[in-house]
Amino acid sequence: MAFLDKLFQPVRIHVLFATRVYQLGETIEMAVQIVTRDRLEVTGAKAELLWTPNGRGAANIRSQMGEGPFVHSSTLFVQRQTLRPGSEESFSVNLRIGTDPPAGGLTDANWKTRVTVETATRKTYSLEGKIKILPHWLIEPDDLRLL
Repeated sequence: MAFLDKLFQPVRIHVLFATRVYQLGETIEMAVQIVTRDRLEVTGAKAELLWTPNGRGAANIRSQMGEGPFVHSSTLFVQRQTLRPGSEESFSVNLRIGTDPPAGGLTDANWKTRVTVETATRKTYSLEGKIKILPHWLIEPDDLRLL
């Protein structure tokens, strides 16, 4: 039943990017596809890089900032566009990873990407995916291989 629900949603989002270890300061090159069942007035679509505190120092960060996830980097790639019924619109998105480590480098982080589509009717559709990001000083030669 969950498969059918997903199949007949009014909006589906597909995201593709290289599965590898990224570093702070790099750019995640994404291919984003928005599939619509009906006519859709998009007020905005954005890609975000999110982090959640993890490991040593995480409890202290959570007590100060909350549980997360927190936005590290973001880019708007659609603004005020109408998608026709049954369309499959594709977008090239470059999500630049900021150079600053989360929480000033006081903690490790779990990372994920999120693509969000906001409509004129105030409905929001999103898709999240895991990603591996390490500060350059933590990357070891074995981490440079494809995952």
